[in-house]
Amino acid sequence: MLRKYLGLVVCLTLFATTAQAQDARVLPRNMTPEEKAVILNEPVVPGVYIWECFSELAGFTVTPPPESRFPTEAEQTGGAMYGWPSYGPLMSPLTELIRNSVQQDGYETNVMVPAALRVSAENTLRSRGFDDTMIGRINWFITPLDGIWIRDYGGVVLTNPTEGLEIVDMGYYSGQGTSCPATPEDFPRLPGRPSDDVSPTRFSPYFPNYVDGIPAFRPPLRTEGGNLQTDGAGTCFHMQRDVLLQNNFSRWMYSQADLDDVYRSYFNCPNVITLESLQRDPGAPPLGQLQVIDHVDMWMTVISKRTDTNPGTIIAARLDPEDAAIDPANAAVLDRNAQTLTDAGYNVVRIPQPARYCTVRRGGTCIANPGDTRECVGSVDRVWATYANSMRIGNRMLVPVYRDPVDDSSPLPQDVKDRIMRQEAAALATFQNALDADYGVGAVQVVPVVSDDMIPCQGSIHCITMTYSQPKALPLITR
Repeated sequence: MLRKYLGLVVCLTLFATTAQAQDARVLPRNMTPEEKAVILNEPVVPGVYIWECFSELAGFTVTPPPESRFPTEAEQTGGAMYGWPSYGPLMSPLTELIRNSVQQDGYETNVMVPAALRVSAENTLRSRGFDDTMIGRINWFITPLDGIWIRDYGGVVLTNPTEGLEIVDMGYYSGQGTSCPATPEDFPRLPGRPSDDVSPTRFSPYFPNYVDGIPAFRPPLRTEGGNLQTDGAGTCFHMQRDVLLQNNFSRWMYSQADLDDVYRSYFNCPNVITLESLQRDPGAPPLGQLQVIDHVDMWMTVISKRTDTNPGTIIAARLDPEDAAIDPANAAVLDRNAQTLTDAGYNVVRIPQPARYCTVRRGGTCIANPGDTRECVGSVDRVWATYANSMRIGNRMLVPVYRDPVDDSSPLPQDVKDRIMRQEAAALATFQNALDADYGVGAVQVVPVVSDDMIPCQGSIHCITMTYSQPKALPLITR
């Protein structure tokens, strides 16, 4: 324990200056246009990547041991990691996730935060009802951060029967530099998010309850954690389009088979199911966000492990008939993906996606303000709202819900408002019924979390949380 906190002090000293210079721009979950220009359309002039400059933080490693296992999130109920960037106070679901973490005995709560923001982060939580006991249950890890999307840049946690936990740290929005700088923070902030990219490896030596930390394994793979899920029994799921784009560039050119081989090797997933990517919104320009981020967690989640006696339960989204009439292409994609999972033997339970709506286009920020909801006409951004982007924290299942589109001030037609409220009720009830069937009535409680401010950034609750199991079983008691 002493070593852990000494490590935090060292990190505080090393990173304080850099953290003060953090760009306060609110980075969306998907790539910015600047990032796409470099990451998906590599420039002609050769450059260097972060793994070529900082082998100890980003260089590729051997694979995890063959006995390591990639558990479902339903099993990872012992602790969670969160990122608190400069705009952390603006993302209200982050506060609620941390609140639900610290309210449960035996649950570990880790918050990564730049040094310059450490005090203000605590003050924000106190202003929102956190008392000394709740604050005292937070492990603060001081490190530079670019964004809040820890599901995507945070290390995926494996379990090992003899060693405990292990981190797999994939390459995250890896932009180029012209030459190797002194620190990752000296890489261009845009394109790329270098601080986020190396944060899991920086954290691994100070992992809670491990005197020497836990090992970090780094595959030659550019992708995000939100585009990776598992049944806990050796099958991984991911969407297809963008991960292939990211892994076809000057350093390597992966086919689908090559890509799946990397997943098999580093996540010990003998079986990889590649799912069909969603298509563009049916609207025409000047509609802004025509494309949804290509991450599997926007439309499905695994709520129970597959075993010899349990097929494993997957919550998968669908479009209601009224919404399918507007967007038949994506309705068909969701149905085909659900059928693929059903054909693979899973218990697939469908929930609705919220009805299509849009928001004010703001340019410099993706965060929504109350009253920003619009019909999808004119210079607006599509809101790809979802209930499936949920997160289990201990014995609670947090599910995002949306209040701005149904507010009295919203210009959406009343029939759309009514439909969204019916969809929310159906989604929450379906979640609870499925959890009750798998774990017993009331063993895991559904908790709705209002998530309007962050959903235009193309992410929600799941995207800002990375969970893990504990080295030993501890009771989880709802307080």
